[in-house]
Amino acid sequence: MVEFAHESPQLTFFMFWIAVWGVVSIVRYIGFKLPNRAFRSMNIRKHGWPPEHCDADGDFRPVNSSPKTDGETP
Repeated sequence: MVEFAHESPQLTFFMFWIAVWGVVSIVRYIGFKLPNRAFRSMNIRKHGWPPEHCDADGDFRPVNSSPKTDGETP
């Protein structure tokens, strides 16, 4: 393997870079994305969606508007 690295250092660099990028991606996925989705789903199950201060998309409502509950359209 050392002989290959000496024969083509550019290719060795990019292969090493891709390998490190793959390991970092897996660690980030396991360390952040999986717990994030688990906590998000537990939070939505507990509190419902959308929260009172958001519309159905999850965008913040303007401060002066409130949800209509009497069934009338604006």
